[in-house]
Amino acid sequence: MINTFVNLSTLSLGDVIIAKKRKGLGRILNHYIVFVGNNRFIGNLKDGVKEIHYNELMNLLDEYEPTSIRKLNG
Repeated sequence: MINTFVNLSTLSLGDVIIAKKRKGLGRILNHYIVFVGNNRFIGNLKDGVKEIHYNELMNLLDEYEPTSIRKLNG
């Protein structure tokens, strides 16, 4: 598991962060967060798929735990 969140400078456009809820039944599901640039992500964490700003994503780390990062090849 990734204990701390990755630094933005290591992400490239299209990289995907995979996270799981820290508690409850949500632990069985993967949540995908795609880096789209300019401190912005698209993710399916709460309230469906939406744009998430980096600061909001940092706040969500109390509830979600990043498990891996998939780098975009292409």
